[in-house]
Amino acid sequence: MFLRSLVIGLLFSFAGCAYADEDTGSRNIVTFGCHKFDGTCYVILDGPLITGAPECAGNDIRWDAKGDVNGKTWLSIIMLAASTGKKVSLHVSGCFGQGFPAFNYGSIIL
Repeated sequence: MFLRSLVIGLLFSFAGCAYADEDTGSRNIVTFGCHKFDGTCYVILDGPLITGAPECAGNDIRWDAKGDVNGKTWLSIIMLAASTGKKVSLHVSGCFGQGFPAFNYGSIIL
C-alpha cells in the first residue's frame, strides 16, 4: 500500500511539470536591455502573459549574456530583430533569478 501511494504521489508531482515549457508564438519586442554590473539581459515581449512556469510568469524574459554559452549571440539576435522590426518566438522554460521567465531557444520570424 505504501509503495502504491508513493508511486501515485510521484506521478502527480511530475504532472505539475508539464506546464513548465511554453512557446511564446510570434511576438513583437517592446524593449530589451542588459544590467550594467552583471551579465543579465532581458527582452520584454508584447501579447498575453507568458505563464509557462507560474512562479515566474511574465513577459520580461531574462538570460545571462556572459555566463550562457550563446548568451551574447542571443543578445545580438534580439538586437537585430528589434532594429529591423521583426517578431521573435522563444521557447520559455523555467525561471531566471528572482522569478523571471527564462528561455532555451527561439527564432526571428521573417
